[in-house]
Amino acid sequence: MKPLRIAKTNDSPLVNFNQEEKIFEISGVLIPEDPAKFYKPIIAWTNEYSKDPDPETNIVLKIEYINTSSSKSLIQVLRIFEKLNQADSNVHIQWFWEDEDMFEAGSDYKSVLQIPFEIIRVDHF
Repeated sequence: MKPLRIAKTNDSPLVNFNQEEKIFEISGVLIPEDPAKFYKPIIAWTNEYSKDPDPETNIVLKIEYINTSSSKSLIQVLRIFEKLNQADSNVHIQWFWEDEDMFEAGSDYKSVLQIPFEIIRVDHF
């Protein structure tokens, strides 16, 4: 499957989804001007991946800041992985945070998703 790589900007995160290298990472600020447009290729890639997933998928989220509209879009992506986890694939999320707001956001995601979810404090991204 062709990797999905979106470069990080001031408003949007780095997205690096690469099945061959076993990398599933989103890192940075999530405040794109048009979240639906930004997340469209991510959702499409994730849906395609879900047709033939790896037996184990480790997702790394290093979120510096996320706004409400991006939060709704990110949950759409994570719900696809949640379905994989409920099927035959083992999915694990690592949520890295450095400030209390992002700890709370990670805790919120953890409480609504049925995926093994680890919340990890870091000093700097």
